Amino acid sequence: LERVMHTTVHRMPNILVAQVPGEGTEIKEHISIESTGERTTYRLHGVVLHSIDHFTSLLIRRDGTIYYHDGKEHNGEPIRQEAGASQRQGVIHGHYGTAAKRNMIPILVLYTKESP
Repeated sequence: LERVMHTTVHRMPNILVAQVPGEGTEIKEHISIESTGERTTYRLHGVVLHSIDHFTSLLIRRDGTIYYHDGKEHNGEPIRQEAGASQRQGVIHGHYGTAAKRNMIPILVLYTKESP
């Protein structure tokens, strides 16, 4: 995400949730934030996607496995997507697998702090 926001925090949070500013925004697998002279790295773990009247999500495990969740389908159970780096790169570059078939666009991203 290329938007720049200036704020002061006393301690970097373990989880960051950010609004995606618009369709076509590149979602990065890792982001780094510098605060009080210290750099903290975060890893992408979720994307919330939206269409006209519905939302779904992609959940990304530490091992890179991606699950697609649509509460209206599969009894609300997340469905494992094709695993591997190519699928993660697809998410980052806007190819959302199952969600793409429904014209879903990302609206929120969730990052977790990487261990030092």
